[in-house]
Amino acid sequence: MYNPYQKKRTKLAVQILVAIAIVILILIGSIFVIVHKEKNMRMACEKIAQEKFDELKDTLHDEMISAQKPAEDFLQNLYNIHFDFTNEENIYQSLESLMRRNPNISGSIMIFENWMYPSYADKNGFCPLIRRKEDGSTERLQIGELRDVRNENEWYIQQRESHQRAWSHPFFSDDGVIIVTYTIPMFDTSGKYMGGFGIDLDLTNLSMHAEQYKPFPTTTVVVIDEDLSIIVHPNPDYVINKKLPEVMKRVGMDPDSPQFVEARKSDSGKVYAELGKRKIVFFHGHIPETHWKVILYCPADAIYEPIGDMITKYLMICAGLLLVSVIFLVYSIIKYRKFKKSLLFMAD
Repeated sequence: MYNPYQKKRTKLAVQILVAIAIVILILIGSIFVIVHKEKNMRMACEKIAQEKFDELKDTLHDEMISAQKPAEDFLQNLYNIHFDFTNEENIYQSLESLMRRNPNISGSIMIFENWMYPSYADKNGFCPLIRRKEDGSTERLQIGELRDVRNENEWYIQQRESHQRAWSHPFFSDDGVIIVTYTIPMFDTSGKYMGGFGIDLDLTNLSMHAEQYKPFPTTTVVVIDEDLSIIVHPNPDYVINKKLPEVMKRVGMDPDSPQFVEARKSDSGKVYAELGKRKIVFFHGHIPETHWKVILYCPADAIYEPIGDMITKYLMICAGLLLVSVIFLVYSIIKYRKFKKSLLFMAD
């Protein structure tokens, strides 16, 4: 026999079960999607940081090559035209010409051994320098009159002993600018060492590039030398004056931990570390054709900040759906209870 009350009760019960099922599915789906999305977003954010890091390395490399190659071509051209290295005025003019053609070079110098210019032996040798001034113009200096660069400049001493081309360690110029020098040994036609040629590169540009390629606002970019001396750092007090392990200890990190020891041995890679309760991601890699290394220091919360924004938006959507489902569930339960009361009333 057809019972409309039984049908209505079944319908309400089904509504309640459907509402419960929807609530459960939303909760399970939220957990699954958040975990899945969090993983994908984390990988995407790390990929962004890695790409920015690679771009930074290439840019710093190009910046150095843009000074290095013209210097090599310049000296080779002097050899090709059998340049007279005993003519002081010609030397000054050729160095000035190099500076005019290459505005990124902040200085150019030739340092000669005494046998090339014996008249300068008591003046610390003949060391013509062309230096770029703040207004872009250049000035001539005989730097030997100011100091004994042949015995004081580390880069010249090493170059004289090794006869190898190399970038120097960074140092402060006479006007207080942090520079590095690319040095090339010079030889006469018989192959005898006659001195060194060098060009200076202002590290200000490297610092500007480091800021431009930061993937996230709280990222720190550091460039270190092979002896771990800091070349580029947001804190200018650390540049040249500090080594990386000392700075790491200041912020509570252990530079002798296995992952950092391994990182120093490898050319490039990624290191995960912890600073208290804070997770840190380090990207590191050598700048090609140099003995410098770039380190990108990313607090994990900076990398994962977009993930938090994504999860917040998704949770708001889920919360809205959950609220609608709960309201539907409560509504169905209330209707069911009213229906039961009406049946009891009719029974009485």
